[in-house]
Parts: sequence; C-alpha cells; structure tokens
Amino acid sequence: MIAVLKRMRPHCVVVPSSNAAEALPVGSVSVSVIPNPIRMLEDSGMATQGMEFFDESADCRLAFVGDIGERKGSLRVLQALADANERGCNAVAVLAGRAENPNVRSEHERMIVDRGLQDAVVLAGTLQPAELARLYDWADIFILPSSQEGVPLALLEAMARGLAPIVTPVGGIPEFVADQSTAIIVPPLDVSALSAAIFELATDAEKRIRIGKAAQEYAATTLGPDRIASLWAVAYRDAAGEAS
Repeated sequence: MIAVLKRMRPHCVVVPSSNAAEALPVGSVSVSVIPNPIRMLEDSGMATQGMEFFDESADCRLAFVGDIGERKGSLRVLQALADANERGCNAVAVLAGRAENPNVRSEHERMIVDRGLQDAVVLAGTLQPAELARLYDWADIFILPSSQEGVPLALLEAMARGLAPIVTPVGGIPEFVADQSTAIIVPPLDVSALSAAIFELATDAEKRIRIGKAAQEYAATTLGPDRIASLWAVAYRDAAGEAS
C-alpha cells in the first residue's frame, strides 16, 4: 500500500477507518475516512446449513462470521461458549467462514468434542450472501473476538440486522461500537471475559435486545447507503479541487 501511494502520488486517499488513516505516511495528501458500505443481503428463504440443527430451547443463538482461525478468535469462541454453558446458560452457535489452513477445521472439531459442544456448535463453512442473511436473522448475537482487524464488514452487516455484537477493541472496531451501548467489548485473547459476555447476553434478553436495537439504529444512520454515497461525493469534489 505504501509503495503504491508513493508511486501514484494521489491527491486524495480514502480509507475505511481513522485507524487506517493514521497508519498512512501520506504527508500533506488529503485523507478521507469513509466506512465500507453494508451489503443489502436478501434472505433466500432457504435454511442455512446448521441452523436447522438446533431446537428452540436455546437461551440465545450466536453467529461468528469470518476466517476460522487464530486471528479472528474462533477457537476462543468455542472455549468461551463451553464455559458459559457450564455456568448454566444454554447458548448455541454457528461458525461461518473458510479455514485459515487445512489443519484448522480438525482442530476445531476436536475442541467441540473435548468440550462437549456437539449439540451446541455447527461449523458451517463459507456461506453465500443469501445464506448469510438467513444466519444473521436467525442469530441474536454476533461474536468476533479478533486479535487483529481492519474494519470487519461482517460486524457492520450484523449490526444492520439488529444483532448484539461481542467484539474486541482492535483495528477500526472501536470507531463503530460503544461498550454497553451498541456492543459488549472484551479484551483481546481474554476467554474469561468473552465467556462472561456470552453468559450475560444469553441470560439477559432485555439487554441483548436493547444493544441489538441500538446497533441497528447506528448502522442505519451512520452506515446506510445514502450517507456513504454522500461521503464519497464530498471526497470526489475534494479530490477534483486538489487536482485543479
């Protein structure tokens, strides 16, 4: 990225977060922060793999969407979910995404068996947009305990669908959520805090619904297509002015 900027010598650079902007050594070049647009996912009406696996007795339903592996924290999701259920809640989860490497899926499958999560977790693999829409509408909570991030589009999509997020304050995430208001924020790599957050939202439906609604309202007003289009229009005008 830096080499490209030096070669192109642009008049304006657009990045999806202030965190990304701070990492750019662009000097006097104009930098615009424009969040990634949210895809308008349409529900196909077809069941997403794994969702039909669970009955209606669960206290809450979690969706993890991202690469399965260390960076996104999917193993920590399994550990924290098992700990929360051992404390007395009854939560289930679908983990959707591609494995970071060939060994990752078997590693997750072993943990599912070791922690007794066979009736609580499904590894759904990569989902198509219509399946993702169905997953978001099925779930109550979006969980993404990443150790490294940019601005995860899946988080923004889940907020737009009204899910209560459990996330970590890494990369650009803190720019889009507020702890206890539009999300529950836990420290990276902290399985205990992650488990406590799952347990809290699984057993407090009122708080879970309140956070989900606040997240949805934020996404609608801040990340909606009309606002993103207007930000791009301003960036184009600024770039044209710099170039003239």
